[in-house]
Amino acid sequence: MTTPQPPGQARLAGRRALVVGAATGIGRATAIRLAAEGAGVVIADINAVAGPVTADKARQAAWPPGGQETERAWFLAVDVADEDSVREMARQAAELLRGVLAIELLCACQALDLRAPLTSSPPLVRMLARVRADIPPMWEDRLLHDDILKASALIDAGEIVRATNQ
Repeated sequence: MTTPQPPGQARLAGRRALVVGAATGIGRATAIRLAAEGAGVVIADINAVAGPVTADKARQAAWPPGGQETERAWFLAVDVADEDSVREMARQAAELLRGVLAIELLCACQALDLRAPLTSSPPLVRMLARVRADIPPMWEDRLLHDDILKASALIDAGEIVRATNQ
């Protein structure tokens, strides 16, 4: 059993992990430990009986306790010997984490805005410009639902990757 971190010590808070082969054994222990350290965990395995049990155990071990437990651990069935199954698992994992990626993108852009007049690397400056073409900086409090949807759309359309790779 993992020992939860004391408050402020969730070393992996805000991070996400995909653990393939996580239904039992070392994979299960790894997924549960990652959750106990604060990470959101996608548990992928062919074992559709033990996989959901691991996801439940990861949610129970999640640090900090309480909160939105349904967003801390997910089970996805995958047969790693089947290319189509792996492709579908990757698609589902990306879908599960889309909102998280959009929020992280918005936070990164806001951090870059707050550092002005300092600038970052050219790829990050291009990414910021692309995001700001559709989503204004947050200088005053506002609902972020529409911003998250717009950021998700930019990610889905490949706009962020294109901007950073120019």
